[in-house]
Amino acid sequence: MDEINHAMMGGQRHVRTMSSITRTEYDIKYKDDRTVRLTQVDAPAPEGYTQGQAVVVRRPGRDPFTGTVAHIHTAPGYVAVRDDRHGGVSSYPTRFLSAVETEKEPEEADVKEWSGTYSRFNHLHRFGANGRARCNSRIRPRVWAGPTPQGVILHTRADIEAREHADLYTFCPKCEAK
Repeated sequence: MDEINHAMMGGQRHVRTMSSITRTEYDIKYKDDRTVRLTQVDAPAPEGYTQGQAVVVRRPGRDPFTGTVAHIHTAPGYVAVRDDRHGGVSSYPTRFLSAVETEKEPEEADVKEWSGTYSRFNHLHRFGANGRARCNSRIRPRVWAGPTPQGVILHTRADIEAREHADLYTFCPKCEAK
């Protein structure tokens, strides 16, 4: 990290080129013909934390907040946490973190993830947490105006099948399989 910081900030007038060879390898060539190759290595995860895990961050003198572990490839003893309120990611020492007990996942039939699209409201797709259909990431749900989160209304399959006009709706077979 010191090498990269020096090359990009204070010593940039001594750098001839900086390039990315692959996603994990970088090359810095200095004007005095030195070459430095940097390789990104996965550090072991801090004990007891996994990516996507819910945590509470308790910093001295500040209100605690909840977040999720964004990634674990940070400095030893630190964990990157995405703040659930604002969406920003910051690294915190593990002594500030504690795991949150999560509720049991709902049964698949009870999950609200089915909705129609703009072009075909009666052909229903299954949408994930990212707001995209499981069969095709280009398909997005129909957005409704109103007080619902992000304006998207999702339903469970059981609710749709229990409706009076359930025979008008079709479920995407590709979404159903995933």
